[in-house]
Amino acid sequence: MHETEYLEKRLIEKGYKLTKNRRFLFQALLQSSDKWTSAQQLYEAVAEKNPSVNFSTIYRNLDTLTEIGALCKISKNDGINYYAINH
Repeated sequence: MHETEYLEKRLIEKGYKLTKNRRFLFQALLQSSDKWTSAQQLYEAVAEKNPSVNFSTIYRNLDTLTEIGALCKISKNDGINYYAINH
């Protein structure tokens, strides 16, 4: 299964909608050059496609995706949370 399909399926199985911002967030996660990506990096990538998106929207979606097991979250020594797709 393609990673985008995996993320979409996890959302739908848990009763969440597949919104435009979530699609942009998935694309940003998949296009990241690093396995672990910060919320700020993801926000900037999504904002390029949707300039009206708020950082809080990205952060809430990252929390939701982490809660349903689609993403993993780690906190590094710099105090920043980083996210990766949970395979």
